[in-house]
Amino acid sequence: MESGISTLPPAAVRPLSTATAAALPTSDVLTALAVTDAGLTEDESSGRLRRWGPNAVSTH
Repeated sequence: MESGISTLPPAAVRPLSTATAAALPTSDVLTALAVTDAGLTEDESSGRLRRWGPNAVSTH
């Protein structure tokens, strides 16, 4: 975290474009993605995999 102070409200869980994420402080990106700097728990990771599928880039 850069300053330890998020500029997003705590409930702001939302998808982010790459450009938006790149312009935000790390703490805001983590908040928006509902994750901590320690990562996801195994249960949360499994749930997201079931809901969203594998973490893969569709184009490059």
